[in-house]
Amino acid sequence: MKFLLSSLLALGPSLVLGQTPVAPVQPAKTVTKVTEQELAQRLLQTEMRDLQKKSKSADSSDPSEGSRPKNLLDRSTILCFGGMATLVPKGAVLHIPASIADRIGMQDGAKIVTWREFQIANRGWIVTQEVTMAQAEGKEPLAANVANRLGKEINMVVATYQGGPISMLKPLETHSESSQP
Repeated sequence: MKFLLSSLLALGPSLVLGQTPVAPVQPAKTVTKVTEQELAQRLLQTEMRDLQKKSKSADSSDPSEGSRPKNLLDRSTILCFGGMATLVPKGAVLHIPASIADRIGMQDGAKIVTWREFQIANRGWIVTQEVTMAQAEGKEPLAANVANRLGKEINMVVATYQGGPISMLKPLETHSESSQP
């Protein structure tokens, strides 16, 4: 009888009132709402972490990156005269006569100016030689008459492409040329 009475009390007032017994209510789990902005921020952070992992593990796709100097001055030749100086890419100066060789390198008190300003101010001793992109890349040599003229020039000669100084790579020798004695 005690068992029956305790069972009835456990079922609670619903049994006494003739209602169907209901399982005891569990406290609801709290769910925090995430705003669209927070979700976007989390996604961005995840993507950034993934990019950092990839950049640390990825090898450089450009093999020349390792040997190329990172500093602009290390990749440039400085032309300086008359209190003005400018930078041109290494390999852009095609000919330097001995009489004006001292104009290579920075001098104290010189002001850095653009190539165009420097060229206009020093057109008496700087000559430009317009080249094609194929010539600059070393895929085509300079014309024979141009190469001959460079050796006889009394002015400094700077290679340009569309008016701006450009490095000149040495022309690649073809297989047939390198096999000749």
